[in-house]
Amino acid sequence: ASLIKVTGLNSSDSENTMIDKSAVVITAASYKKDTAKVGDTFDTSVTGVKLTTAGAKKYYIATYDKGKLTVIKSATAEEFVKAVEKLPTADKATAENRTAVDAAKTMYEGLSAAEKNQADVKSAKTKLDAVDTAVTNHEKADAADALIKALPDAKDATSADREALDAANEAYKALTDEQKKMVPDADREKLAQVEAAVKAAEKADQEAAAVVKSLIDALPSVTEATAADRDALTEAQEAYDALTPEQKKLLPGAEATLEALDEVITAAETDQKAADAVTKMINALPDPEDATAADRGVVDEAKAALDKLTPAQQKLVSQTAKDRLEAVDEAVKSKEGGDDQKAADACMEKIEAIKKQPAGKGKAATEEARAAYDALTDAQKALLPKSAESQLIAAEEAYTKDRTFECGDAMYKVLPSGNVSFNRPSDTKCTSAVVPNQIKKNGYLYKVVKVSIGAFKNCENLKWVVINKNVGAIGKYAFKNTPSLTKINIKSRILKTGKVVSAFASGGKNNGTKLLVKTPSAYVDSYESLFKGEGLLNAEAKVQAA
Repeated sequence: ASLIKVTGLNSSDSENTMIDKSAVVITAASYKKDTAKVGDTFDTSVTGVKLTTAGAKKYYIATYDKGKLTVIKSATAEEFVKAVEKLPTADKATAENRTAVDAAKTMYEGLSAAEKNQADVKSAKTKLDAVDTAVTNHEKADAADALIKALPDAKDATSADREALDAANEAYKALTDEQKKMVPDADREKLAQVEAAVKAAEKADQEAAAVVKSLIDALPSVTEATAADRDALTEAQEAYDALTPEQKKLLPGAEATLEALDEVITAAETDQKAADAVTKMINALPDPEDATAADRGVVDEAKAALDKLTPAQQKLVSQTAKDRLEAVDEAVKSKEGGDDQKAADACMEKIEAIKKQPAGKGKAATEEARAAYDALTDAQKALLPKSAESQLIAAEEAYTKDRTFECGDAMYKVLPSGNVSFNRPSDTKCTSAVVPNQIKKNGYLYKVVKVSIGAFKNCENLKWVVINKNVGAIGKYAFKNTPSLTKINIKSRILKTGKVVSAFASGGKNNGTKLLVKTPSAYVDSYESLFKGEGLLNAEAKVQAA
């Protein structure tokens, strides 16, 4: 309520002086005294406050209604009795009678001892005390009932309502038996129903949290985790993310544990990928019995790649692969030297040189290698690796027609530019896929610059995809009908309007509502605008920095 400053009162003011609110001064101070003088300020909602004027007359603030403040002199015994007579009986009193009760109590305090000892005053005081008690009971009951009414209906109650429920229960239990009867039956019943509903919700929360805890407990420690634990971690993370905030509170430390494991497993995946790349190089070497001096370059390349690995990564390369590299190296050493060998080695160098040409630019090198091969004698050809001729033929085919081939765990299509498009995963039941920067097939390097139309269509088990930096276009419906897909990590910085037309349409878990697309931090805003115009329609789908 506003604060007013009383002005203009003096000893000649009559009883029931009406002070118009518009005629007084509004101040910022608050009134906290038992008595007041002219010029003091007080809250206009206060009633029954003793007001002393300059002439020492005692006045009381009786009411404040519709902009007017009524001021009366000290009450007489007769005025006190009449004021009490106007009050309802205790059994009819409500909290709304508080103002009138307090005003009467203030009148009584202003009576003399002789007035207080009058029989009619004593009788009125007895009634006033009873009504005051009844009003207090109603006030306390109403306060508790207000907390009950503020609770949600039982059908809508959750464990998050526990604090409000406890406050309502505490307030209700603090009531006397008489005060409890003043709370409506329907509200008492509601309190019991909400209590039962919240307990049921808390039990359900504990059960849901227990399921996720079992998944987290089954994970390895951060010192034992490997790349092979990615699927188990993803399952636990998705289950934790699906919990409500109240359920997550039942698993303290879970989020930190999952984050720590993700960091360790990501590092392990990086190490495994590096080790696998070297293992692949070693496995691509000819068998020791087929090796020639011309293989010196690829052997040395594999040895250098192995040496560049960290000690942790080298441990991930099997001893079998290391032994194979050593055996091929020894075989090459034994065959280095001799005129026929030199001729064979020179031819093989030309065949190997085809691989080093930019994608789509090796036709001349292929023709030169063919001429060198045809010029060899049968004895010299016998010194070539068994794969030399097939390698040369494959190179010739690569530059005579457009074709689709399998490399690793995916199918690729050769484009007119000599680059390739990621066509589809070899296994449509895969749970993850990586679109690489480049691939190597039959010794040739191809840059991966596109994701084909419908590349991941109907891959119903696919959970996450990584698209690397050379990709400049994503085909229409690339992710159509991928109900398990929750994460796409896009490392490319060259995607533009017209290069991702309807790429995300009908894609992702729950039609994209659970889909998280990660991009380079500098491209979050532009890519979010671009992707949401190309099928990433649901507002719950997120684009954020990787």
